[in-house]
Amino acid sequence: MANKYHRQGFLGAGLVTKLLTSKADKADTLLKLVREARRLRFKDKDKFPKFKMKNPFTGKSKVMDKEILDPEDYVKATNLGEITAVVHSHPTTPPEASQADKVACEQSGLPWHIVNPKTKKWGYYEPQGYEAPLLGRQWVWGITDCWSLVRDYYKQEKGITLKDYERTITPEEFMKDPLFESYAWRTGFRELRPDEKLQAGDVLLMSILDSTLNHVAIFLGDEVLHHLTDRLSCREPYSPWLLKCTGKRYRYAS
Repeated sequence: MANKYHRQGFLGAGLVTKLLTSKADKADTLLKLVREARRLRFKDKDKFPKFKMKNPFTGKSKVMDKEILDPEDYVKATNLGEITAVVHSHPTTPPEASQADKVACEQSGLPWHIVNPKTKKWGYYEPQGYEAPLLGRQWVWGITDCWSLVRDYYKQEKGITLKDYERTITPEEFMKDPLFESYAWRTGFRELRPDEKLQAGDVLLMSILDSTLNHVAIFLGDEVLHHLTDRLSCREPYSPWLLKCTGKRYRYAS
């Protein structure tokens, strides 16, 4: 259950993400929540525990420089009060919902209050059916990553809702045991035989700069649709390098 809430997108676009469990009448009250050291506000004001934050992304990519709510603490929070909104900060950018914010907001099913602590300006976003485009989306672990792209492609292009699966808290943990192989059959895919030719929509498991099958892409004829961590999602030629990286091939069969 803890990973469920992590997967549903309580991950900031940079910085501090908080959960608000009581309605605030004044922006200053909300701003105080952002400034206070990782705390949750509950309807019962006597219960005011610290909220852990983790910054598991140690890579050089700025896109990966995030802080994330501890999923176990989120579950504890649900036992202490009704969570009614997410308070999220954009310290260096305008308080407007980013693409990842919108996706995360939809997954959370909660309204989001976004603040720039320096300017004290506020933005607001609530679920309204937003879907990220397949091309040009930013990579965010558990929200718009390579598997998210596959799920969105199947939903938007084929009307098929693929099962999601429990993410590890960090990509580093995932790299040790990617899980794509073990989840493929549970998600409705079967592995292709060596003599079977690829068809558009087939899924490719790849090893990208690692020995494990840590990446998934969609075969589209001479091209693939995929989302690497250091770039926007894109279509690109199924090059000899990508072919070499391909370890297994799957086709949706359910």
